[in-house]
Amino acid sequence: GDSADMTNYLPYELRLGRRLELLLRDRFPQRRIDVHCLAEGGEYLQRLVDSGRLERELRVLPRCDIVLIRYGLNDASRRIVPSAFGQQLRTACARVRTRFPRARIVLSTTIPPSSEPYNRQARIAARALKLPLIPLDRYLRLRSAAGDSDWLGVSRQGCGGSQLAKPSMWTHSGVPARWLGTAAPP
Repeated sequence: GDSADMTNYLPYELRLGRRLELLLRDRFPQRRIDVHCLAEGGEYLQRLVDSGRLERELRVLPRCDIVLIRYGLNDASRRIVPSAFGQQLRTACARVRTRFPRARIVLSTTIPPSSEPYNRQARIAARALKLPLIPLDRYLRLRSAAGDSDWLGVSRQGCGGSQLAKPSMWTHSGVPARWLGTAAPP
């Protein structure tokens, strides 16, 4: 993924990769859990695939059980043709399968609204490859409708003195930091 996934600007214990690792260790204490977040700020899927970075990153991992792929934000800003993005998703999945044939690949949609054509491609690829899909875009819209997020166009700066306006309450991806706790988001 991109900077919305890497969250390097947060303290280490609050970064998404670390929170996921801790949550999985809590849920599966009998298993060895290591989460490697390979996200980079500004990254887009075409560069990940064409540069060889995906293969280099996979090559250094001794094992891999689950791979989560979420792109679309920077692809949209670079105006990557959505159908090309869909093919890049399939290529990325094939390269993961080549290195780790038994890894479970999970695709995810990304943050709305500019990424809708890319989210559609993620859904198509997940269906075609018979992969699970995390519908993050739908989830964020649902939470917006409930007043827990700003994805319906309300800027954090425009919230005045509300809780939503406090930067410490937010992660880069617009998800309230409290959702990164041990409880599942509402």
